Amino acid sequence: MKPFRMLLFAVVITLLLPNLHAGSNVDSLQAELQQSSGNKKVEILLQLAKSLVNDHPDSSLAYSEQALGMIRENGQPTADFYNVMGDAYKKLGDQDLALYYYNLVLDTIGPPKLARTRADALYSIGLIQENLQNYSKALTYFQEAAQIFQALNISSTYANVLNNIGIIYENLSAYDSALEYYLQAYLLYLDLDDKLGEANTLNNIGNIYMTMGNYDRALENHFRSLSLYREIDDQDGIATAFNNIGIIYHDLDQYETALDYYQRSLEICEQLALNDGIATAMNNMGIVYHNMGNFQEALSCYHISLEKSVELNDFWAMANTNMNMAELYIDFGDADIGAKYLREGSNLARDYSFRDLIMESHKIFAKYHSVKNDYQKAYLQYQLYDAIKDSIFAESSQKIADIQTIYETEQKEKELELFRIRHKHQNFTKIILFAASVFFLLIAIWFWKLYTSKNKEVLTRQALEKNIIRLASIVNQAEESIVMTDLFGNIVYVNSCFEKLTGYTREEVIGKNPNLLQSGQTDHHIYGELWNTIKFNGVWTGNFINKRKDGTLYHESATIFPIKDENGEIINYAAVKRDITEQIKAQKKLTDSEERFRQMAENISDGLSIIEDGQIIYVNQRLCEITGYDRSELMLMDCYQLAAPFEVERIRNICEAAGKNLENLKNLEYWITRKDGEPRYIINGYTHKKKNGNHSIRYIITSDITERKQFEEKIMNSLEEKDVLLKEIHHRVKNNMQVISSLLQLQSRFIKDPQALELFRNSQNRVRSMALIHEKLYRSKDLASIDFGEYVRNLTTHLQIFYAVNADLISLEIDIEDIFFDIHYAIPCGLIINELVSNSLKYAFTDDRKGKIRISIQASSDSFRLEVSDTGIGMPAELDFQNTESLGLQLVMSLIGQLHGKITMQAGNGTTFLIDFPRVEARNSSMDMLDG
Repeated sequence: MKPFRMLLFAVVITLLLPNLHAGSNVDSLQAELQQSSGNKKVEILLQLAKSLVNDHPDSSLAYSEQALGMIRENGQPTADFYNVMGDAYKKLGDQDLALYYYNLVLDTIGPPKLARTRADALYSIGLIQENLQNYSKALTYFQEAAQIFQALNISSTYANVLNNIGIIYENLSAYDSALEYYLQAYLLYLDLDDKLGEANTLNNIGNIYMTMGNYDRALENHFRSLSLYREIDDQDGIATAFNNIGIIYHDLDQYETALDYYQRSLEICEQLALNDGIATAMNNMGIVYHNMGNFQEALSCYHISLEKSVELNDFWAMANTNMNMAELYIDFGDADIGAKYLREGSNLARDYSFRDLIMESHKIFAKYHSVKNDYQKAYLQYQLYDAIKDSIFAESSQKIADIQTIYETEQKEKELELFRIRHKHQNFTKIILFAASVFFLLIAIWFWKLYTSKNKEVLTRQALEKNIIRLASIVNQAEESIVMTDLFGNIVYVNSCFEKLTGYTREEVIGKNPNLLQSGQTDHHIYGELWNTIKFNGVWTGNFINKRKDGTLYHESATIFPIKDENGEIINYAAVKRDITEQIKAQKKLTDSEERFRQMAENISDGLSIIEDGQIIYVNQRLCEITGYDRSELMLMDCYQLAAPFEVERIRNICEAAGKNLENLKNLEYWITRKDGEPRYIINGYTHKKKNGNHSIRYIITSDITERKQFEEKIMNSLEEKDVLLKEIHHRVKNNMQVISSLLQLQSRFIKDPQALELFRNSQNRVRSMALIHEKLYRSKDLASIDFGEYVRNLTTHLQIFYAVNADLISLEIDIEDIFFDIHYAIPCGLIINELVSNSLKYAFTDDRKGKIRISIQASSDSFRLEVSDTGIGMPAELDFQNTESLGLQLVMSLIGQLHGKITMQAGNGTTFLIDFPRVEARNSSMDMLDG
């Protein structure tokens, strides 16, 4: 049985107003409290309550109670106040009072108001309901809270709520939904650079893959989670990661490695006094010792785990550990003690609808019944186990693959689009910068020429001064940072943008060297290249990592060039610079995203290809392994070239029929021919994204399912052989019964006693009714179902002929439409109809009496009603039909018992028998199978 996992709960919600935890602020408020009164005093009391709610909830509660007394004298408490009270009681462990105050918040701020205080209360109630394992209630509160946080754009808390919704779905074994919410939360945490949130969701995503058996992906997520926990020194998270990594190594049968990780987790949990972590680690160590054959160590670990789980009132853990102990006792020869623990655990699992544990309980019950040599019950338990397992995992596996692909590709597309926009903007900005540089150069040259000219007239000089003022204003208002230096590199001019960017004023930098901005993180070779370029009349363009006056770093792109006089001599240097810090961050995020995508694409177990506008732009290594071709070859091929020759026409027809609706191409299966000539059977999954008109991108996941296909073909061949064999058996049984019927008929010719002759003839009819069943099965396409209406018509026709019924006197009405029975229903129902109709034909219509016999079957969702009636003379009033010496009616009662049904008779205008019996699935419940 798989070990249970530690689920990380979301961080406790923060209050809307600023938190005043600092001791100095609390002291200040307490001092101010002594001097205040009225509404001001209430305000200070509430501030103190909020400040102390997390670290000193008892003190917070005391201030809240004092404020409440004052508020009641003057008015109604606010929703924000109720939230503080709820938080305090929650911290003190009184969940009932916490829920009471949180619900007051909801009463005060009713839906659909988008209020932060209401969202906080909804989230807190959801956390309490989650802790109480009332998952459906918790989900309702979380979902409403998520809508408000999203609408208010409070991303951090919205991410926490999404993570908790994922936990709820995981607890309910809805793994595909859980993964979807975890991934949404993870993408938000990435945007927020929230390391703890990233670590928690990676841990939860790893748990999903672990449950689904994808251990490579699970280990990847758990080690990434562990790295982040270590980075932020979260000891609780580190213990969780150790535990989950241990689970994976246990499932991989690497027991010593698993024990090592469990022990590391246990040591941290003991240091932090984390009882839930101790219970988890001891339970998991017990499972390892169990698998290693060490009964005493396993039992000791289980007892400690169960003790801690009971203290925590953790029903999932209690159920899980009880079932682990049960399996331990069963495996080590004491099945009766094991059965006691097994029933305890399975009852808890059913009480709280833990589907994964209910599934495991059936497997352990099967083991228990096998030990007790009751193989029929063991087989039924394995059937139940497989049914639940299939329902949990079958659809989830495909959904998880689809969800993972969609989220990672959508994130990739978002980042690519961002890069394209910024790249376009960057190119446009470069053009503007170059134009500005040329313009600035012309202005500087013009300024210099005018300034150095001493032979101009006074009027020209006045015009020059006006132009200088005008041009200086233009330069100063430019959105780029502009710097001018002398030949020695000393600054002679900076504009306003430079001051805003660097934090230095113009007065602080004039006369100084620009190296005052250097951070030490720019390669020193760049500065040498810069000077060598501009000293020889070149224009240098490049990037720096510089430092502002306050010490913060920033990236800037610079274009630096010389300014020359009318004789071509360099007289100054100028630089036009732009802050590109955000662009660098975006490029880094894009690079990191591309690397994550590459790692994901290269490490998935399936082939991946990306097609943009009909052209293959990427294939991963796994696709190369599946097809036998290298990347360069695959990128020049299409599906028709890969397909086996006999598949080409079929695939072409499918693609033409699909047209532009690529949804119809999902899960396309066909044979391909590898480069080495080996045939392989593949399945393709498509995701399709359209952008900008006809531009489109397709992501194709290719899985090699040759072994599965071959296995399916073997199964189908085997089923066909079994169908033929079963049909032959039914044919032989029918022939044998016909022989028996014939023998009875022959024997009856020599019987003179009318009573004995009647017995022989009745037996002959009964054999004939059963032979008809087997004949129907032999001729049926579906061995599991018989058209019962057709069967009854054939049976009654035979009875009419057998009893030489005059069709003008006695008519038959059959109302059985679309009723299909298997052999377990058909034989007893057929025999019942045979007996009751035979009785009617023999006794109900005396003295050439006219009448009608009616047979009908009505079906409901959980039962059937068989009605056999006639309009004959009726049954004698004194006859107790359920206790009669008639063999026919005794047989009817026995057959009804076999169907778990009941019979009633209505007398009046003839006789009517009503027989009600349940469907198979209604009477064979899982508990009948478990305890039967």
